[in-house]
Amino acid sequence: MKCVCALKSMLRNMGKAKRTHRPDAEFDSHLPEDTADPEDTGDDPRTANDHRRCWICLEDERAGPLAWPCLCPRAAHAKCIARWQLQRAGSAEEHSCRFCERTLPDWRPLLTPAEVEKVSEVVVMAVTLNDQVHRITVRPGPEGRRRFECDIRDLFELNSQDDLEFTFDCQDPSNTSESVLLEGRRAFDAAFHCASISAARRKACAAST
Repeated sequence: MKCVCALKSMLRNMGKAKRTHRPDAEFDSHLPEDTADPEDTGDDPRTANDHRRCWICLEDERAGPLAWPCLCPRAAHAKCIARWQLQRAGSAEEHSCRFCERTLPDWRPLLTPAEVEKVSEVVVMAVTLNDQVHRITVRPGPEGRRRFECDIRDLFELNSQDDLEFTFDCQDPSNTSESVLLEGRRAFDAAFHCASISAARRKACAAST
């Protein structure tokens, strides 16, 4: 996994990397307009034909079972919701619906492949800043993130006043042919989980050869 760092003062001179998933603006064009609780309407909109279609990918149940993970009447495939949550990693929407504010299921079990029995507890990230690249061993959790940021400042000789921004370029945990960009230091835990799945896959492949 790659992590691209930038000082905030430099961001105005940097172009935005291309996303491999549907960008937020396009996601927003498919957001459900009716967010009322079905129990309050008298009629259950979940039985309506136009609501039996995933509001994210726009496919119906032929692409997989539909679910209603919150109070909103629009359906979605569980993995589509999980990918949406992953893309919102570090924000409130990773854990709750932006409309009804109901807590959403954890996306990790849904996007962790069945063949990955145990994710790695230590991963290596390639970190880039100003065309310099270093490989850093990373651990999960708040202490892991604190150590990660300290290592970056030491390696690139940055002082404590330099305000860093992070972009994590991860392999999609459920689709090895795609990648996903996670923005901001609060996305560290999600980025680590994606990297640990990739590391576990590589370890399993090496053991089978």
